[in-house]
Amino acid sequence: IIWSIVPFENNLDYLNTKMINIPSNKADFDMLISVYKGTELEGFVLGIINLENLFLPMIDDLKEQYMLLLSNEDNTVFTSSNWKKPQKAFTVNQSITLQNTAVINLSLAPTDEHINSQIVSALKTLIISLLFSLIIIIAVHFAQKSNKLSRLNESRYRNLLEEVELVAVILDNNGRINFCNDYLLHIT
Repeated sequence: IIWSIVPFENNLDYLNTKMINIPSNKADFDMLISVYKGTELEGFVLGIINLENLFLPMIDDLKEQYMLLLSNEDNTVFTSSNWKKPQKAFTVNQSITLQNTAVINLSLAPTDEHINSQIVSALKTLIISLLFSLIIIIAVHFAQKSNKLSRLNESRYRNLLEEVELVAVILDNNGRINFCNDYLLHIT
C-alpha cells in the first residue's frame, strides 16, 4: 500500500507528521522510495508494505512443505502458521536490504513432515536400488556359471573329436574350416 507522496521541500517534517498518523502493525514494513523526474529528485513515495499480506498467499500453497519467518532487525515481523523451531541444518537464512536502509531477514525451513516424507522416499528408492542390484548380481553369477559350463562342455567336445578315429570337420557359414581333427590330416 502506498500511503502518500512526500514533497521534496520540508519532507522530513512532513514525513514525521505523516508517520505518526499512519496506523501500523508489526507486519508492516516502512519504506521510502525516491521519485525522480529525469535526473532531478522530485520527492519520495512513502510505502508501507504489509509483509503478511505479501507472503501469506505464497506460504498457503507451501505450508505443508515449508515454514517461513520474517524479522526486521531483532523483531519478528511474520511467522507462518506452521512455524516451529526447525532443524538447523535445513534452514535457509537470507537478509534482504531495501533502499540501503531497511533490512528484512528471511528464514525458510522445510517442515518436519516434509523432511520425513523425503527421507522415507529416499529409503524406498535405496531399497529398490539394492534389490535391483542384487538381482543383477545373481543374474551375472548364473551367466558366468553358465558360460563356464559352456566352455567346459566345448572343451570336452573338442577333446572327444580330436581323440576319435573318425573324420571330424566344423565349417562356418561361408564354408571355411574352423576345426578339423588330426585323423583327417592323417588320412589325407
